[in-house]
Amino acid sequence: MRRRKKPPMTDPKQNQTQNEVILGKSVDNVPLVRKVFNARMRVRNFPRELEDVHKGQTAIIFGDGPSVGDYDLSDPFFTENITLGCNHIGKHFQPSYYALNGFYYARGLLHLVRPPSKLIRYLRYHPKRPGFENALIITYWKGWVLGPPTKGILYHSRKSGTMLLHVAYQMGFSRYFMLGIDGYLPGELNHHNSEERITPKHDTEELIQEFLRLFVEKVTSEGGEVWNLSQRSVYKAVPKCTLEDAKSMT
Repeated sequence: MRRRKKPPMTDPKQNQTQNEVILGKSVDNVPLVRKVFNARMRVRNFPRELEDVHKGQTAIIFGDGPSVGDYDLSDPFFTENITLGCNHIGKHFQPSYYALNGFYYARGLLHLVRPPSKLIRYLRYHPKRPGFENALIITYWKGWVLGPPTKGILYHSRKSGTMLLHVAYQMGFSRYFMLGIDGYLPGELNHHNSEERITPKHDTEELIQEFLRLFVEKVTSEGGEVWNLSQRSVYKAVPKCTLEDAKSMT
């Protein structure tokens, strides 16, 4: 059997579109355009069964931040809507779609993925690894810049939770609620409910803030909505709402 050739890694400057944004700001005196090196992931293989599969529906996106512990996740709002979660969320909740990234890191968390969650992996190439045979694989190549959600492209802000926003956009959702995308670094043992083990904010706050601003701007321009259920999130680009507010919208 002939081995498939890997696609060439082209000059990202030749692939820029009008939607892409090169930022002139700086973070800690480092130009942000350098901070977002390898920030774009162009989809090569997005599972066909996921394209616009939830068109017009509501998505709840779970990050790994401590605000996940602020809510009763057995509430029907979480159990009856479509949910996407990542990394350690399985310690508390089984989302509809469970995303893991990186083989060695993901292998250590695979035991947390249980039915009825559908496993998603996003990675640069498509190696066959034991334990991931039934995973929905999203492959990509890395580029240079941030950008708004766009069909066929994933822009990675270096955080698994925020990347799930762009995965959800490919699925066709029109209303997005975020929880656990707080801007805090994980602690020694537990990402949730561990106030003494988190730092004040993430070192790429400005990068992620811009990522979220672009996401909100694009989704709202298309008639959609983006809300943040986390009352402790450091990111101001996404308007906050309470659980009661969220229930009244759905």
